[in-house]
Amino acid sequence: MVDATVYAMRSAAGLIVSYHGTPSNQVLHANASAYWVATPDPHGAGLGIENWIPNRKHSVSKDKKAPKGKQVKPLKSPTKKPPVAISDTNRWSNAGLQARAQELLDVLQLEKIEENLYRGANETPALPGYNRLFGGQVLSQALQAAYHTVPMLNIHSLHGYFLRAGSAKLPVLYEVDRIRDGRSFTTRRVVAIQRGQAIFSMSASFQKDEGGMEHADPMPNVPPPEELEDDVDVARRYTADDEQVAGLLSPMAGKPRPFFTRSVFPIGSDAWRAPRRWNPVWIKFRVPLPPTDGARDTSTEPSPDMTMRLRHVLLAYASDMGLVSTASLPHNSDLPRNRLQMASLDHAIWLHRPILNDDWLLLHKHTSAAAGSRGLAHAEFYTREGLLVASVTQEGLLREVLPPSER
Repeated sequence: MVDATVYAMRSAAGLIVSYHGTPSNQVLHANASAYWVATPDPHGAGLGIENWIPNRKHSVSKDKKAPKGKQVKPLKSPTKKPPVAISDTNRWSNAGLQARAQELLDVLQLEKIEENLYRGANETPALPGYNRLFGGQVLSQALQAAYHTVPMLNIHSLHGYFLRAGSAKLPVLYEVDRIRDGRSFTTRRVVAIQRGQAIFSMSASFQKDEGGMEHADPMPNVPPPEELEDDVDVARRYTADDEQVAGLLSPMAGKPRPFFTRSVFPIGSDAWRAPRRWNPVWIKFRVPLPPTDGARDTSTEPSPDMTMRLRHVLLAYASDMGLVSTASLPHNSDLPRNRLQMASLDHAIWLHRPILNDDWLLLHKHTSAAAGSRGLAHAEFYTREGLLVASVTQEGLLREVLPPSER
């Protein structure tokens, strides 16, 4: 824990900081030493985001600026094919990790069964013998189904409820209800079904592109992804011999995922083990998005920006990665995650700005409350340039699993 105590107040001139105490051990970790000065959480919950003061501006690579005014070409009509099988022998190779991303692209190509009715295949479970569906897959497929019924407008918000555990052994049916079609806004309701029962329901609102006033919270001043190690590589170095790390690790840690992930708090580090309220991680899809089919021509009939839509669907998938567990982080020292039953309950996304390229995004996860065996977590997606493109809020189940002798 950090020794120094920092008192800060905001004024019209900016952030005024005064330091009291011994300025020792003020470094989050080696890579972040130039970025943050940490202070104890006054509420005793560890290192909170309100206690992080940047000591230099975030650097922006000039060659990474998002292109302006670039028209994106529509994707080719997908050829339906079964998901790529990933064997245990090749899943850790570069080809195996890329196959995991390609598999996601495949399962996002829904089969139209009837008007407003679609069927989706499932990803191969990342954990052997674990056949529950990942909520992010269902969420992203539900958004894809809704997009199939909206000709031109883009998603600006969605609100979903996870109702039952889904099975990876069964396909998922997506029934779309066309609630309203308007000139500026369109509304859809989607229900995901297995075995004749709803496992997920979602309301989604779409809006035509409009200009207007703009403001946003600034991006946290964290190390760029190039200065961080890939989470898969870090997690695989730890074994069950380190009980503290094993108790805090997600079952998905070190498992192949469709996205590169690079955490600001390196897995196993002192800062990672400590109670805290936030967990920023850089993410990037592992493979290039599918090629486009000729120039996008809007001179005769408007056509939707399919590449942008695919980015929205992938963002919806990523928004559920490790979000509910963020609400358990303030309790790292007294209640490790392997003693918690976790499940997503509801999920909301607001998209603020277009996602103009496929570069790294900062997924800034943090928590504001936990009570009644439920935790509330939030996240913001920032571009490398610091633009806030989307916000997320999720409530999840955080129920302590008691040993048999105490039940």
